[in-house]
Amino acid sequence: MVKGFDVCASIEESMTFYRDLLMPTLGSDGANVMEYKDWDDILQLCYTLTTQQQQQLDNDGIIVDYDTHLQTLSRLDGLSLATAQLTIGKGGDITRMINNILKLQQLQQLERQTNIIHHNPSLLSPLLSLEPTF
Repeated sequence: MVKGFDVCASIEESMTFYRDLLMPTLGSDGANVMEYKDWDDILQLCYTLTTQQQQQLDNDGIIVDYDTHLQTLSRLDGLSLATAQLTIGKGGDITRMINNILKLQQLQQLERQTNIIHHNPSLLSPLLSLEPTF
């Protein structure tokens, strides 16, 4: 654990909420940009990147905060850890943005369909004349 801020615990706390909220849009039933296992993979990456480096720092008697910890990682690992946090931790900014974009696209599509029917009522009349088939 990075002293003063456990980024992985933050991710784990918010992960279940955001996964359940966003997967209908992001998952295979929606845009298919994420799978349920991706969330667990990101969490595991977080634990890997924080515990390996922290063990070495603990052996050296150094206590670091999150920002200092990021600086001790390689550029790729630091970027990976920061991205993991922004993807599913502390509000899941990246996944929420993707969700918002997809929902906006769905709304725009619905609006286009509504406008087409509104301006071309003849398209709707064959549907209205159909008898329900139960």
